Amino acid sequence: MTFTTLAALLAVFLFLPVVVLLWATESPQQRARRMHRRGHSYRAIGRRLGVAHTTARRYCLA
Repeated sequence: MTFTTLAALLAVFLFLPVVVLLWATESPQQRARRMHRRGHSYRAIGRRLGVAHTTARRYCLA
């Protein structure tokens, strides 16, 4: 294995658990705001989160 390959594997094994932990602990409100920043509609956010589009809008505006 080359140094670059070892460095890439080390980075994956160190950062992947942190990313998964942050994603798993994200609240629905945070997830809705992130999705809205990326251009998703309130209806799409509501469908993804399993809530009404009005609730998704409220999450984004809070």
